[in-house]
Amino acid sequence: MLEGSARPLLVTSGVALLAPGRTATEEDAAIPSFPRKSESATAALLERGVRASIVRLPPSVHGHGDHGFVPFLIGFARAKGVSAYIGDGLNRWPAEHFGWCATFAGIDAPTSSARTRAQLEWTPEQPGLIADFDHPAYF
Repeated sequence: MLEGSARPLLVTSGVALLAPGRTATEEDAAIPSFPRKSESATAALLERGVRASIVRLPPSVHGHGDHGFVPFLIGFARAKGVSAYIGDGLNRWPAEHFGWCATFAGIDAPTSSARTRAQLEWTPEQPGLIADFDHPAYF
């Protein structure tokens, strides 16, 4: 139904394991050892004339009303009585410990949004993760 129309299709993907060992950017293609099926499907739709775009989401999103990953991490720390980190703690991914999400918490996934910010003339205004933890909604 979207083929040849001007109607947009927005597809989501993620940034984890996009650029192991360095900061990922919007120009990075998915690596063959960790294919992103949603991105492959979107590429095929683009070839068929569908107006499609991909938005890569970070491993976690936080803020007031957060019912996702960050509250799970806080719950793990509360249940265990300690907050932890994997290895030397240098993985650049804002997470703590761990349970079912240990694999994800150990990923180093630094990412830049410089191109997106420049193209959209956008500057985030909300607090970062650590500052957001000061809000009582998390506790």
